[in-house]
Amino acid sequence: MKLNRKSLQLQRRAVDQKLLTLSPFSHLERPRLGWIKVIRESLLMTTRQLAERMEISQATVTEMEKREVSQRITLQTLKRAASALNCNLVYALIPKAASLEDTLTQQALLAATSVSGSAIHSMELENQSVSSNETQAQIQEQAEELKQKADRRIWNTPQLRPKRKRK
Repeated sequence: MKLNRKSLQLQRRAVDQKLLTLSPFSHLERPRLGWIKVIRESLLMTTRQLAERMEISQATVTEMEKREVSQRITLQTLKRAASALNCNLVYALIPKAASLEDTLTQQALLAATSVSGSAIHSMELENQSVSSNETQAQIQEQAEELKQKADRRIWNTPQLRPKRKRK
């Protein structure tokens, strides 16, 4: 089911409210040895004991801890391990910007700049250019219009696409 623009806006606000409570954890990083191993060792639990609690082999626990460190572990496995360690698994995507609304606004501004760029260039060639303030106001207006219309061109602009890390 596709949500209408108003519903999408309400959904974005509701998600932003939930994510606001998680923002203090946005810089929390997985320990170098992985959460499973660090928590297991902190609880004075051996790999054999964790294996018994999870009803798997000790070798599988060792492999599971290695997979967590190499980021090849599944959420299902993490959840089982968390349960065996008497923990809850918390899984979330936390925006790098202050909110989803801010992320959308930033991307809409980039898209509006891209969309408006050719028109501004044409106007300059014809000696019809406008002031920098007027240009910025037009870009702001275009960005708001893109957001209001839920225009898919917002995400056609590459600037906010994450850069892949090279290995």
